[in-house]
Amino acid sequence: MIKIRDYQKGDFEATKKLMRQLVKLYKTDFDEKAWDMTLRQRTFSPQQRTLVAEYDGKIVGMCFVDVKWNEIGFIIGNIKNVIVDENYRQKGIATELLKVANDILIEMGVDKIQINVNLAVKDHAIPLFEKMGFKREYIAMAKVIKKK
Repeated sequence: MIKIRDYQKGDFEATKKLMRQLVKLYKTDFDEKAWDMTLRQRTFSPQQRTLVAEYDGKIVGMCFVDVKWNEIGFIIGNIKNVIVDENYRQKGIATELLKVANDILIEMGVDKIQINVNLAVKDHAIPLFEKMGFKREYIAMAKVIKKK
């Protein structure tokens, strides 16, 4: 059975494992100290929630649900970092995370909900997001700066 709930302090190790899988997909490095700081900051921000998915009592998925105002005054909901443990995919867990995140944002009164898709996962993510009613809207580009 799938249960979606808010992150709790005792979820740190399980979410760290999930984030390691996500950054591996994105072909980047994992920074545990930064992850710890991110979770601490998110825990105390009313505009940010971290959802976790439990499957038979084990944390196997998570996503971020954030709200912000854009430069023209719209309230934008963002769903980010959707990840399901590689051993638990194709069980409806990501769909449940997205449904709960979507419901939270609608209840908060957002004008629009956005999801950014990393090219590394586009073949899996885009069909799921489109199934949930999202449409392609723009292309975002990024430049990674190597630190010395």
